[in-house]
Amino acid sequence: MTLIERIAGARVFDLEQPRFAGMPVHPAHQPGYFYALHRRHRDSYRPDKYGPRSGSSGVLTMMEHSGTHIDALCHQAADLTFHGDVRVDDVERTDGFTQLGAETIRPLLGRGVLLDVAGWRQVPLLPQNYAITADDLEQCARAGGVEVRPGDVLLVRTGYATCWNDSATYLAAAGVSKSGNLWAAEQGVVAVGADNMAWDAPEEIDPDTAVSGSYAP
Repeated sequence: MTLIERIAGARVFDLEQPRFAGMPVHPAHQPGYFYALHRRHRDSYRPDKYGPRSGSSGVLTMMEHSGTHIDALCHQAADLTFHGDVRVDDVERTDGFTQLGAETIRPLLGRGVLLDVAGWRQVPLLPQNYAITADDLEQCARAGGVEVRPGDVLLVRTGYATCWNDSATYLAAAGVSKSGNLWAAEQGVVAVGADNMAWDAPEEIDPDTAVSGSYAP
């Protein structure tokens, strides 16, 4: 099938969460989102001079790491070194990065595979801060008769998308553990999405069971 044929026969699912002041935002990225009207209709309303028409315009200030989005490889580093041994100091500038930015991500078009871990567990929400293991993902896939293949886009559902309007609950969502992330990588998926927010585990928590994730629907 051609690309046009695949798109024409596809169903579209909007996975974007609404953005608003007070939406869940990781503490490291507060305030995260701010919108204000810069010019109101009354400011430009001069019917005697310009006629009945008026206009308004707003200012939007937003962290790039907020709401539903995709992370680029420049988002995380270890010992000031990015993926591929790229040194942070060599590519980081005040206006962004010269390498590994989101603009370098190739278009993602592939088979989407949903592992509904909450549904498999028969609960509306997984326990708060629950770490989804590789065994969880494998058993969920097996129970649903789903095979995760190389090139797939893997979606993991915790159930917390329903808590988007409750910031405190959403920030304590379950997420995929280290073993689960490694399992996904071993399957050769090109991207992973989840309905939880990135969570930094305290040092006393075992890194093998610490939850990770990203802003997602």
